[in-house]
Amino acid sequence: TNDVQQFWMSNTPISLDIMYANEAKEIVSIVKYTTPFSQETVSSDVPARYVIEVEGGFTDTHGIIEGDQVDWTLEADSQ
Repeated sequence: TNDVQQFWMSNTPISLDIMYANEAKEIVSIVKYTTPFSQETVSSDVPARYVIEVEGGFTDTHGIIEGDQVDWTLEADSQ
């Protein structure tokens, strides 16, 4: 279900862009350039179901904005 999502960076040594997406796979919030090792809460501020973490700056480099759609598929195990 969609809920406000919260994370922290206390064990993460690099800056991330964190994208939050709702059930329709629409990006509803983006937190850019998070601070490595920070204990500050990184919140979606709005209800979201999915979280996508990418290297800091990725969303700017690729022009990703709130309202964009994301999609993914699961790959079958090749073993």
